[in-house]
Amino acid sequence: MINYSRQRNTVLEVLRSTKTHPTADWVYEECKKIIPNISLGTVYRNLNLLVELGEAIRVKGDFEKERFDGDVAPHCHLVCSRCGAVEDVSLDKNVDECITNFIKNNSVNADKYDVTFSGLCSKCSEHNN
Repeated sequence: MINYSRQRNTVLEVLRSTKTHPTADWVYEECKKIIPNISLGTVYRNLNLLVELGEAIRVKGDFEKERFDGDVAPHCHLVCSRCGAVEDVSLDKNVDECITNFIKNNSVNADKYDVTFSGLCSKCSEHNN
């Protein structure tokens, strides 16, 4: 069991406080409001550790800077090919069962999966119509 320091708790709380799938820089700026002397390196180390521990997700995508998600419940992401926004995509129970059955029936040794869609986000889709 890993001990959670004040810094790690703050990083996790900040990450879980938003649905924007922030960069480490954004998390750092928010953490500085709570712990003024926290370093960017501390934020990066804690984000990486939280991902390793399953307390956070590193969002897959072609980003200039890595993006993170504090919501570890099963869900997917849509990365907008126009503006770069990241949106959560909930899986229909049937789709989740299909993926789970695929893993089980094909003897795939996987305990989790990650699906990222690419396309237009809801805002860019509205502007497209």
